[in-house]
Amino acid sequence: MADGGEGPEPPRPVIRIQQPDPFNWNAEEWPAWSTRFLRYRRLSKLDKDAPATQLDVLLYLMGEKADIAMKTFRYAPTESNENVLHVMDKFTEYFGGKINVIYERAKFNQRSQRAGESASDFITDLYSMAEKCNYGELREELIRDRIIVGISNVQLSAAMQMDATIDLAKVRERVLQAEDVGKQLPVLRNGHGDAAQAQINFVRKSKKPFTKPKSHTNAPLPNQDKSRKPAANQSRQSKQPKPCKKCARTPSHPYSQCPAKDSICGRCKNKGHWAVACFTVINEATAEDQPHAEEVTYYLDCVSADLRGKSLRVDITSNGTPVRWKIDSGADIPIIGDKTVDVLKPEDVLDPGVKVMLAGQVQANVTGKCQIRLEWKQRVYDIWAYVIPDQKEPLLSRCLALEMGLIKLAPEPTKNAIEELLQLDAIEPVTEPSLWCAPLVPVPKPDGTVRLTIDYTALNEYVLRECFEMPTVDESQQPLGLMQRFSANWMLSGGTGR
Repeated sequence: MADGGEGPEPPRPVIRIQQPDPFNWNAEEWPAWSTRFLRYRRLSKLDKDAPATQLDVLLYLMGEKADIAMKTFRYAPTESNENVLHVMDKFTEYFGGKINVIYERAKFNQRSQRAGESASDFITDLYSMAEKCNYGELREELIRDRIIVGISNVQLSAAMQMDATIDLAKVRERVLQAEDVGKQLPVLRNGHGDAAQAQINFVRKSKKPFTKPKSHTNAPLPNQDKSRKPAANQSRQSKQPKPCKKCARTPSHPYSQCPAKDSICGRCKNKGHWAVACFTVINEATAEDQPHAEEVTYYLDCVSADLRGKSLRVDITSNGTPVRWKIDSGADIPIIGDKTVDVLKPEDVLDPGVKVMLAGQVQANVTGKCQIRLEWKQRVYDIWAYVIPDQKEPLLSRCLALEMGLIKLAPEPTKNAIEELLQLDAIEPVTEPSLWCAPLVPVPKPDGTVRLTIDYTALNEYVLRECFEMPTVDESQQPLGLMQRFSANWMLSGGTGR
């Protein structure tokens, strides 16, 4: 070491670069694996070696299938089969043809931010999925749209949808900034600098258990307005028989006849009762961590048929006005349209608070719910009807039609006969809308069982029959043109006309 000088620079430690894992020949993983190989090639100084050595390392890591695939490659005059970059481009084309673009785009369009997923992870995954969709110049616009629609922050999504000039960079900035602000708010509101003080240390269960309604007419539904005044006939309803403990309907009935015996509770998710009669106390932390824990889903499988001139409709006094309701045995809840709302003029139209699914698992556009009083055969029914704007005629739900005595459940022998045919694979359930609806006619046997027959008379309306019209004389003579025509009588007379 020289006086006043510095010693020689110590040698840098040698960094060993681990080779990428062997390729598993999954076309979807080729982009990520090829990027990792190029990074390994650069860091390990493999790009300084001979081209043949670089190609051998690539083929070795890809396995025996790589040699077979290379025999199918065709190279342009400016390309070489010994250049590792050219060979990797051919493999990209090879695997790109195996990617189902329609499937990848469907996955991309259905992607939404999951519960507990950070916004940065959601955006990064969208970028990765878009690489397989071949969107071209529309790539950034489609990623922007998917971020706006798929984020869990509904308020931020609505605000960005109203900004027609927003671009992808601005969307990313606003989404990530909103997430950071959401994480900082607990600390700011707590008044201390320690974030740990803002977390929940203890969760206490609610001391107020869910109370069961006294009757069907005043049964509270989800999001019911508690400020509404009780009905004038509440004193008369209190004298009615006790309701069922499983469905809260009056009068009480055996559990085997209860419409809720096969239902799933929308409150506790247990089978055998409805949420209106549920006594389970839900932990407050569970309801907060799972925002859809109390979400109720109803199904609306509309059956449309007029059989032998008898329509499945009935005139019921609704809010003092006669209204024709259509009985729908596939509907879980009553449905009305905007026109019916204008006729009935309910006091309030509240937020529905439920999800209604049509046949084929398609969600219906439910805009609200309102309370309606039905009068049928000297009985009063206070119900919640849900509003679908384009609904042409009001639908009466299955449970309400059963309670009003408009329809009856199939007897046990009929159910057993249907189950037997399903097990034999002679029939299959239909879960989508269909015009081919024919009435089932059970014929009792002497031994107590039934024979299932079908009345196909209603299908005559949908039969497409061939139609052959008889041509006129002028239409028959037109193809003959200027040709001479001879009648059979003229030929019988020997052509003399006698």
